[in-house]
Amino acid sequence: MTVNSVEERIQAAARYKLNVDSKVIQAGMFDNKSTNTERKQFLQALLTQEADEDEEEDEFPDDETINQMLARGEEEFEAYQRMDVDRRRNEVREGNRKPRLMEQS
Repeated sequence: MTVNSVEERIQAAARYKLNVDSKVIQAGMFDNKSTNTERKQFLQALLTQEADEDEEEDEFPDDETINQMLARGEEEFEAYQRMDVDRRRNEVREGNRKPRLMEQS
């Protein structure tokens, strides 16, 4: 999948709906033993956890993470890692580092 692809948006929407569903069920704490304060604290903890996860998802993956996503096995992963090392050496030697991501003009 590419960044901001249709499939990625569909998966994100599905994950969001599943998370909301689980929060509603869990935060309800319908066991007749939980107090209103306990339910609020539990829901707040869930929302804080989701905010932290959202921040992690917004970060761009590094070369190693991308290689792990692409590789179909350990041998292929190692080959991608070697290619990245070679690319970095060439960039240093030639001094013409290109941006990793496409830029909009």
